[in-house]
Amino acid sequence: MIKQCKRCKTVNPLLNRFCIECGSYLEPHPPPVSISTNSTKKTRDAKPRQTKRSSGLGNLVKVIVLTVVLPGAIVLVVVLNASNNSNKAAANARIEQYTANAYTAQAQTTATIVAIQATATVGTLDNRARIVFGPVNGTLRHFIDIKSSSVNLRNFLIDVNFSNPYDATEHAWDYGFLFRDTGSNNQYRLGVTSNKYWFFDIADGTPPNQHLLIGHLENLNTSANESNRLVLYVSEDKGFFYVNNIFIVTLDLSKNIAAGDISVGTGITGSDQVNGKETRYQNFTVYSLP
Repeated sequence: MIKQCKRCKTVNPLLNRFCIECGSYLEPHPPPVSISTNSTKKTRDAKPRQTKRSSGLGNLVKVIVLTVVLPGAIVLVVVLNASNNSNKAAANARIEQYTANAYTAQAQTTATIVAIQATATVGTLDNRARIVFGPVNGTLRHFIDIKSSSVNLRNFLIDVNFSNPYDATEHAWDYGFLFRDTGSNNQYRLGVTSNKYWFFDIADGTPPNQHLLIGHLENLNTSANESNRLVLYVSEDKGFFYVNNIFIVTLDLSKNIAAGDISVGTGITGSDQVNGKETRYQNFTVYSLP
């Protein structure tokens, strides 16, 4: 059996005393008809006295228990109140916020796992690295300028310190690497920009370049007289990018696995330079990897 709320017409379970939708008091059902053994007349018990609903019941709320279970064993339980439209809106907003927080925690956990895996991989590669170029110091003149290591490698480690040409508030700048460069403008391009982003592009000889990835950098130094250390490990179809000794991202290099030249450069994005300025680099070193 069920009960129907007289106020909002919501159907409620028989044992409910209050409406699950609006919180109104639900009148109890009359007891079933009693049939006397001495008479065929049907009798009904007197209608029970109604209990006056207290003013506090108008604010009765439902309790919602939300459990968010995400990969990585992240479980979040939230208890919310939602009795009227305003409370429901607030509850929905809290659900969205808690869910967003859960996904943020999941992303952070995933990023940590990826960083640990990358560190383990590059630790093995470090032990097998052999210097084939550098260390070399030099200058990149604005506008676009690159300096080649004149190597021909598919798997390698490149390690460079770049000095910022000026403060990021003065004008935009960028610098980074060109690698697996087979000539005729065929190469990968990886770098950082003064607005604290990293970028990963591929050029196939035909403009425009294909933008593969981009991401924000919390740990990039952008003031004048500051520098940033960029390190890239490349092994077959994977690349591991570090900025200032912090793991940033694992790159998919499956689009181009050919051996090629490796260079440092500025003006990679096309317009992030000031004519007459220079970007200095230190300890430009290339290691071969098996």
